[in-house]
Amino acid sequence: LATLHGARLAIVAPHADSAESLSARLSALRPAMVAAPAAAAQDIAAMVRMVAAQLDRRQASGDTTPRRTLILAIDEYSALQRGGTVGAELAELVERIATEGRKYSVYVALSGQSWTAERSGGTPLRDNLAAVLLHRCRPAVAQMLTGLPRAELDTLDLAPGQALYFDRRGDMRHIAVPLPSAADMRHIAALLPRAATAAPGTVVTPVAAPVATPDAPLPPRQHAAQLTTEQQHILDQFKAGKNIAEITRDLAGGVTGGRAYTTAAETVAAALRAALRDPK
Repeated sequence: LATLHGARLAIVAPHADSAESLSARLSALRPAMVAAPAAAAQDIAAMVRMVAAQLDRRQASGDTTPRRTLILAIDEYSALQRGGTVGAELAELVERIATEGRKYSVYVALSGQSWTAERSGGTPLRDNLAAVLLHRCRPAVAQMLTGLPRAELDTLDLAPGQALYFDRRGDMRHIAVPLPSAADMRHIAALLPRAATAAPGTVVTPVAAPVATPDAPLPPRQHAAQLTTEQQHILDQFKAGKNIAEITRDLAGGVTGGRAYTTAAETVAAALRAALRDPK
């Protein structure tokens, strides 16, 4: 959804050949990517330098006014931290974005399995992450990522599609995470400006021409779906800055679990899908 508001994506996905990889799931959004997803070590290193250079330019300008958002999304981050130069360079950039990036509209999203203190970047990085989304995992892992007592973390009871959302303010709540289908992603892509995409297998280099320039202006949206009054209200809340979890909780009457919350989550997901769908 961020791409519809002008965000550009820099994708690192070491298992790009898998149909379940991040790059495969987001393949329809190639027009919104700054370069082809990086999978091989040399491509990941090049992507790190590209994003670091963009952050350097924004910091050098001293301009902190809102601009085109750049999101570095890293799949299997914990696996990439097992060693090697790439892992170290990536960890350095991630910590830099976590501590300095928000001011310059540069963000990072990490996903992974088998988290340990060493592979998560240590306490300084974890303390600077804006939020942690926990799916089913061992309480010890959840404790390491949040700093909360294990007794407060019922992560082993989470069903598929459910998660614990924990933010840096210390708030924690149960949420339902929508799973966009391939059709949903195509609907989103249809609303994006068209741009040339890098050919599959293209090696990303620091001097390679990007698919989309992070600071380029975004053409106006050309389609508008027909929404119900409730769906429009949900979309208005999202545009006003509320996240999906907050909208769902409000719609469920303040509860963060149970049937009411699940129904509300389904309603919110349906509204966002409707907003992304081209009218026929």
